[in-house]
Amino acid sequence: MEGKYHRRKLYPEETLLSWVRIVACLTILGGLLVVGAISIFDEDPTVSLAEKRKLAEMPDFSWKGLADGSYFSGITSHYLDTFPARETLVVHNRTLNKFYFFSPGKQNTLILDNQGNVGNHGEALPSANPSGSPSAPPPSGTPQGTDDPSAGTTAGTGESQRPTTGSFTNAVGEDDVDITVGSTMIIGDRAMEIVSYGAGSSASYADAINRLAASLPANVRVFDLVTPNSGEFYSPADMHTGSHSQADMIDLIYSKLDSRVTAVDAYDALLPHLDEYLYFRTDHHWTALGAYYAYTAFCQAAGLTAQDLSSMEQGQVEGGFLGSLYTATSAYPQSDALYNHPDTVYYYRPAVSTDMTFYETADMSEPQTYLSTVSHVDEDVQNKYLCFLGGDHPITVIETGAQTGKTCLIIKESYGNAFTPFLTHNYSRVVALDPREFNGEGEDSLKLAEFVERMGVDDVLLLNYPMSANSEAYLQHLLGLL
Repeated sequence: MEGKYHRRKLYPEETLLSWVRIVACLTILGGLLVVGAISIFDEDPTVSLAEKRKLAEMPDFSWKGLADGSYFSGITSHYLDTFPARETLVVHNRTLNKFYFFSPGKQNTLILDNQGNVGNHGEALPSANPSGSPSAPPPSGTPQGTDDPSAGTTAGTGESQRPTTGSFTNAVGEDDVDITVGSTMIIGDRAMEIVSYGAGSSASYADAINRLAASLPANVRVFDLVTPNSGEFYSPADMHTGSHSQADMIDLIYSKLDSRVTAVDAYDALLPHLDEYLYFRTDHHWTALGAYYAYTAFCQAAGLTAQDLSSMEQGQVEGGFLGSLYTATSAYPQSDALYNHPDTVYYYRPAVSTDMTFYETADMSEPQTYLSTVSHVDEDVQNKYLCFLGGDHPITVIETGAQTGKTCLIIKESYGNAFTPFLTHNYSRVVALDPREFNGEGEDSLKLAEFVERMGVDDVLLLNYPMSANSEAYLQHLLGLL
């Protein structure tokens, strides 16, 4: 009949294809439901062994977090970090990366657009041996070199020009690597963070320092120390010039500080010693030796006498150290060069007596004292840098044998951990404050002016590495102290 619709009979192969599609969709949907069900009822891991980092925790509910979206973004971060079989997939991803990430020529190179700042978080030892005793010092006469500390030297010897071209230890020409700037880079067996700064971010950081200084009594001295990281000294020219020049960034910040703030020139204190073991190759931190040279620069700015390095007991932490930059690049074959050449963590124990107590809350209740300025770290602990102050604690107070009657407050992130023990030679009390632990959502409130008065502080030192000085999140924590 005209106009009557007749449905075409499907061929057998078309019917089969339809069923295949239906079965495929149901299989995928079923798999997602199974994974979802497992993720609800299984025990979520807290640490990734493959990536050597803490995993995101499930956020606590708050109406503020619900309103600004941070609650749901926290849930997303937690699930992405803890979905079933994630650890296995991470390991397999590294295998796949070997097929399409390779280094042209003879030089082992990798540049990653890792804009998350690998060091923008705190980590602390959950427990420690009460003895606080790392392994015995290495034999005397250890030669200086890439992974060996310098002994008995002082800063400020020799004259050096600030770098403008080339690399000091891993020479790489511009034709040897495709310069596409990210934030993490491997050249040879060294990994580095590459800094990109802007005039606005530098000015904002300087303004925050000025505002904090202005909030303090006039008799309290204020110092600011922005240290370069290893990318300034050991990367190709394009990675530490122009918008990536940490020398220019530091100069710009210091030029905007009020007269109330004294700038500390750690850059030129480090410069004559670039052939020494100043920075880890697999981690974003400096070594204790690099921190020592910065300490001598602070002493010069503050009119203090720096303790000679030879007067301190030198030792090393047991086991090799594969740090945060290895973790950030471990999915790529170039990281094999880091894995095969791990760092060694050397320490210098203060030459004065120290009694260290740390606190998790602003009211400084429930003091904990099982750690020391150089703490024991078990060999199976991945982050050996935790030996310095036991890692990042909200408030750390060190009573020292230095008979000066003075108190120094250092406001720092983890770069300050290797630096702080040296201050014990010049102050009867050293207080370390990590601003990342206060004034945020669900965190204790702490105001700098009140804290300085409560602790009887004479000198305040703000110490940061370049990524923190350019971090909006870190800037907000500083401003939260006002």
